[in-house]
Amino acid sequence: MSNQEPSERTLVLSADHTLHLERSPEGDLVRIAGSDGGSAITVHVSARGLEVKLEGVALTLQTSGDLTLDAERLHLRGREAVTIETEGALSLEAREQTIAATLGSVVVRANDDVALDGERIRLNCQER
Repeated sequence: MSNQEPSERTLVLSADHTLHLERSPEGDLVRIAGSDGGSAITVHVSARGLEVKLEGVALTLQTSGDLTLDAERLHLRGREAVTIETEGALSLEAREQTIAATLGSVVVRANDDVALDGERIRLNCQER
């Protein structure tokens, strides 16, 4: 909890971008906004910790090394599509996995063999 009186400050940056600082009893807010006011980096500091939000028409995270996302839970959502692409191998590992198409088909295509290895292979069966 911030013990500061509520206050606000705004600084105009290059190309009409702005840096906005806001203090309140709920926490502190730092926001860098584009000239359109829409695209921004927002950092909210509160008793819960840091919350970082990136907004924009398009965002790119790029590194020449590893990128790790580590969370209690990870949720990826694409309103129109999600694509995972690699020039190397793709590995998915979990205690349990569910693949479901709520409308349409599931297609598995391979240039070479497709291997299914399980205690039981159940085809055309209802879920357990």
